[in-house]
Formats: sequence, structure tokens, C-alpha cells
Amino acid sequence: LGQAADAARELARLQRTIVTQLRKASVAAPWNCLHGRVLNDRGIAAGHMGDHSAEEAFYRKAASVRRRSGRRFDLAITLNNLTECAIEKHRLDLALRHARQVLAIFQDTSQRSLVLAFCHDNLGDIQARLGHLSEAQSHYRRAIEIGARGGYRRIQAEASLGLSGVLLSAG
Repeated sequence: LGQAADAARELARLQRTIVTQLRKASVAAPWNCLHGRVLNDRGIAAGHMGDHSAEEAFYRKAASVRRRSGRRFDLAITLNNLTECAIEKHRLDLALRHARQVLAIFQDTSQRSLVLAFCHDNLGDIQARLGHLSEAQSHYRRAIEIGARGGYRRIQAEASLGLSGVLLSAG
């Protein structure tokens, strides 16, 4: 655990250095994709260090940057991270709003990605916690399907675990 915390602190330090260098270089487009990535990664690092307030704050900043950049896929990644933060804080209404934004990004594309699979897994978690077991099953199955087509074993395992829990609860 100590090594993970040290690595997360080092990542945060390196990312702060990148942001400083971007500012010094007076980047013409301050809302560029690199800035959004750095903020998103700092959110990840803060979460690994257990600072969940900073984690959410970095994700919110990253989402703002990514909205302005127009990079919808990158925005979906950050919104998915915000969804997970909201689930952890039992703020299911907020989690649902973020997850629906992710689905809207993918609605007009045939792209089936790991981000979309994680979004369906998150929606399964939300619906299960709300007691909507049929909807939860549907989302978990969709995550498993996307994961299988893309070869994403981790999401297949996570969604399968969620689905099995819902099926056991349903009797």
C-alpha cells in the first residue's frame, strides 16, 4: 500500500509539472486535450491516495476542460469517473445523471468501447441499489456483451459479478 501511495504522489507531482510547463508555454488553446488528461489523471491519483474530495474536484475540472475542447470520447471517460465517485458517495441521482450523459455521447455512434461497457456496469450498480433489478440486469448484460466483443475481460468479470448478485437478490 505504501508503494502505491508513493507512486500516486509521484504521478501527481509529474502531472503538476506538466501543467506548469503548459502554462509557461502559454498554450494557445488552454482547454486542450492534454490539460484534460492531466486533470483526469490527477483525479485518479487522488482517489488512489484516498483523497476523494480532491478526486471529484479534479474530475469536475477535467470535465469542464473536455467539454470546451469538444473531445466527446474523453469527456465520456471523465463523466464515467464522476459516475463512480457519485456511486461511492451514495449520490445515485447524480451518478445516474453522469451515466446518462455518457450514454448520450455514444448514442449517435456505433462505437462500442470499454468506456461504454463501464458505463453500463455503473448503471447496473445504480439500478441495483435503487431496487430496479430488471433494469440492473439489462445494463449488466449489455456491459458483458460489449466486453465480450471487445475482449475486455475485466469488465466482463465485474459485470458478471454484479449480474449474479442481482439474480440472487431476485430469487
